[in-house]
Amino acid sequence: MATSTYTQQHMHFAGRCQQCAETETTRTLLEMELQALSTENIKLREELGREHKRMIESIDALHQQYEEKIQKLNKEHLKSQKKTLEDIFNLHTRNLDIRNNHTDTMLSNEISMLKVRGRTRPNRCLSQSRASQGRQEDTDYSPKVSEIARTPEASIGKQISQC
Repeated sequence: MATSTYTQQHMHFAGRCQQCAETETTRTLLEMELQALSTENIKLREELGREHKRMIESIDALHQQYEEKIQKLNKEHLKSQKKTLEDIFNLHTRNLDIRNNHTDTMLSNEISMLKVRGRTRPNRCLSQSRASQGRQEDTDYSPKVSEIARTPEASIGKQISQC
């Protein structure tokens, strides 16, 4: 029995040695794989760093392009606003000129009517003495009307257009 115990122990020991050798081989293989993975991890981190740097540079370049486009659009918008304001000013000035021409025409027509009325028939509201007095002042009346036409109120449009 001693032999069988010895054989059993030897076999048990041999099995354990084999397990130990397999474990050591596995351990060595795992260490080699870990080293390879570690090296690959370092390479990937370096590549990731380079890619990250490229992305930041690309984003910065895009940001710069957008800033330039925004500035260009702002300039175009300001030009457009300036053009619109100039158009509004020109329309307003044209409107004032039309009003002034209309006012000047109306004043001229009224002056002509007053001249004609003063010469041909007296105002019905005036008494006979005042009517004759109005006829006598006919020569004085025309200059007064033209003086009225020269007042600032009558030629306000011309003054505005001169500004």
